[in-house]
Amino acid sequence: MNKKLIIILSAVVLVFGLSAVLLFVPFFEVTREEPIVIACFSDPHHDYGLQDSEPYIRESSQKAADFVKEYTKGGADYVFIGGDITGRFSEWNDESIKNVMDASYNVFSQASKNGKALVVTGNHDPEPSTFSDTLEINSNDYSSYIKAAFGEPSAELYLHDLGEDYTFPFDEQLCYRYELDGFEFLCINTPNGDRRGTKQIGYSGLYIEQVEWVEEQLKSIGKDETVFLVCHYSVEDIRTATSLTDLVDISPENPSRKKMTELMQEYTNVVYCYGHVHTEIYEVLDSSEESVKPIVSGVESSAIGCHMGSLGFYNDHYYGEKLGKEDPKVIQVMLIYVYSDRLVFEVHNTGEKPAYDGSYEIASFTIERDMTAQFKEKVSLFDKIVG
Repeated sequence: MNKKLIIILSAVVLVFGLSAVLLFVPFFEVTREEPIVIACFSDPHHDYGLQDSEPYIRESSQKAADFVKEYTKGGADYVFIGGDITGRFSEWNDESIKNVMDASYNVFSQASKNGKALVVTGNHDPEPSTFSDTLEINSNDYSSYIKAAFGEPSAELYLHDLGEDYTFPFDEQLCYRYELDGFEFLCINTPNGDRRGTKQIGYSGLYIEQVEWVEEQLKSIGKDETVFLVCHYSVEDIRTATSLTDLVDISPENPSRKKMTELMQEYTNVVYCYGHVHTEIYEVLDSSEESVKPIVSGVESSAIGCHMGSLGFYNDHYYGEKLGKEDPKVIQVMLIYVYSDRLVFEVHNTGEKPAYDGSYEIASFTIERDMTAQFKEKVSLFDKIVG
């Protein structure tokens, strides 16, 4: 064989061989930058006529998002929106629902580095659709926003997956899951479908199948990795929305609450982030620790319960009356800093009302936790060299 041809073929083989090594051999383990910062917003209740004219949301919502962007020097890595984005306190139509959905997602996603946000919906979000003529737009349908931002989830649950009849003219997303930056995010929406004859709309309920979906996901993840579970309700507020005789089962031992309680006792690696609560109980905080407690009290170990703060307090005595069109004086944002050895929780009040001691600074709260493995990832030689 021609010596020149042999040299050329040898060179080609060498190039292809080196390329294969660079691209496909993940010999190197690198540590991602820390902390990962999560910003939590919940319960803005963009209603009371706000939906009838631009900007369609509260000024305080924009202020809270701007605060996070500035405070974190460029935005959080992830944003959670915890539900009750809309409301039932004034007239709605399809146009006003879409205006508020668009404006709400846009303003809160501005608080992230990449303009993305994970959304769960609350008990008030389905209700504006009962005022619309066509029900073609529903205020709990943020699935298109989420998929445009993050792509298809690794697991999701839809109403039709339950195998039950329903009469709403849209396919309702009930749960979804993403794995991002080595962490798992499980998100639970508030159901609103007319199912099993209950005509359940806007009650504080979850289908038992949603909690069973959580169980299935946690089993597949295991108990070693930290998991963030986002739901509008705290465990103690969960009701079962599938009773054959009642609109919603409110007993403490209802199936949804009972099963979720058991899961939170078994999977202590979960950080359970919730909203829904926005009364005077949470108005004045001495420390962020007051918003971060074991999700199941009175047991030796439990998942962490994290109140996401509230953008819309009902009984704000600084304001002098219940929540309305005006901005409340208490406007809370929860920031979660995730390090390889700890979780740091910070509640910030971006409103006018001071903290417990008269200042605007609320002490942070730290929980030690080994997450070293979740901050490491294997990369190929090519990624290592090219960066």
